Amino acid sequence: MIGYFGDIVFESSDTRVLTFSGFTKSTVGRWGKHEVIGQKPANEFIGPDLEVITFTINLNGNFGVMPSKEIEKWVNMVNEGMADVLVIGSRVIGSDKWCVKEVSEAWGVVLNGGVLYSAKVDVTLEEYVESIEVFEPQIAIPEPSAPSAKYGVVTASVLNVRNGPGMNHQIIGKLPRDTRVTITGQEGQWHRINFGEGKGYVSATYIKLI
Repeated sequence: MIGYFGDIVFESSDTRVLTFSGFTKSTVGRWGKHEVIGQKPANEFIGPDLEVITFTINLNGNFGVMPSKEIEKWVNMVNEGMADVLVIGSRVIGSDKWCVKEVSEAWGVVLNGGVLYSAKVDVTLEEYVESIEVFEPQIAIPEPSAPSAKYGVVTASVLNVRNGPGMNHQIIGKLPRDTRVTITGQEGQWHRINFGEGKGYVSATYIKLI
């Protein structure tokens, strides 16, 4: 046995050959871009993106497989939103399950009666993360008597909070969209806000004053 994905077994024997070629695995990162007037935009690393695997399966009736049946299995996995582990040899690929994101079929030889005798299937798998850690920000309740305080709402999907006014300062937390913040000062394009038991700095670009 070569490996398996769900109920599909890749193997090469005297009676049956079902394997793949052109296996590729892509690992990329997610980056945010902050526009700066008069300068090149500044990039900020957000986190790793979902990994992607692609490969091609060549199906041939000469090798003990029925191409139409094998194609149907992959199409059903797309339509049913299936996710499972991918094993090659004795090694589990990746740290998570994989979902079948896309299947593309190309027919080869078709016999009398419309019987598909050979075909090629291009498969795209995407990493399936079943759970994520949700950050719950601790935001200080504003003092009603503080006349210098202003308030704003986060407009980005996730906004980094830093320990100083600039991209070179350390990230100390994150705020989700629509979080209300208390602004206690401003340094350039950065707001100083109440954060946790102290203060933090966020880009003014992603704060809407209220």
